[in-house]
Amino acid sequence: MDAALASSINRRDARLIAEHLDALDTRLSSDRKPWYLGPMGRAFIEDENCASANSYRAWLIGKHAWRIPDLYFDGAPADADWDDLFAHLRAEILARRAPQTPHAKVAETRLGVVV
Repeated sequence: MDAALASSINRRDARLIAEHLDALDTRLSSDRKPWYLGPMGRAFIEDENCASANSYRAWLIGKHAWRIPDLYFDGAPADADWDDLFAHLRAEILARRAPQTPHAKVAETRLGVVV
């Protein structure tokens, strides 16, 4: 699979996963922290190069992925590129933590990275 296509699929899956978690937050108690400020958000932001953290992240994704319609994820991200999927999830989390910042795609384009 073309790397750019796989990255686009992973970006879409990351968005769908984040939207699913947003929806879970609205159904659950409103007096708790949103998912992106709690343990799940920290799991994707902190210590990104740790192998045990990566397996925990993969488990977290798999725990929720089966409930999300139209998700490409079938036990592994597109092109089996976990780092790419994790990077897109980090971008979704950061966009929720600081909504005034530009979307990740805008930032990538400004840096000259082809997506």
